[in-house]
Amino acid sequence: MRIYIESTIPSYVMARPARDLLQAARQQITKDWWDFQRGKHDLFTSQVVLDEIAAGEREMAQRRLELMAGIRTVELPAYRQCHDSWATASVGGTARPRPAGDLHAGGTFR
Repeated sequence: MRIYIESTIPSYVMARPARDLLQAARQQITKDWWDFQRGKHDLFTSQVVLDEIAAGEREMAQRRLELMAGIRTVELPAYRQCHDSWATASVGGTARPRPAGDLHAGGTFR
């Protein structure tokens, strides 16, 4: 299965352990998927994601970029427009994308 990796995945995998139980559970589920399932799939990302994970604390940004080093990068112009719109709309942290027919962040693109 081809799976698009967006910024949440490397952020959760490399994050310091959260104190909040729900957040800690999300981190652990993501780490487990990364460790045990990613090798079963054709992973890809975009420059938008790489730019996003390069921001922030230098050490953590470097760790996220190293994690993504082996992931194929593709140009997704339509996705970039959608991503930029969603990022603007989700500043409050409540919006969740649901692309029709495709899954985002661990989903498939046909």
